[in-house]
Amino acid sequence: MTENFLDEQIRQAQEEKNKNEKLYKKLGMSIGMAIVIILM
Repeated sequence: MTENFLDEQIRQAQEEKNKNEKLYKKLGMSIGMAIVIILM
């Protein structure tokens, strides 16, 4: 039972990591583009 619980927690953590990784990449790119536009 504990092993199933831990497997589920690991799976959820990996999904959240993948989702957040995409978010931070897009956010970084957006901020970089905004800085370039401001400096022009």
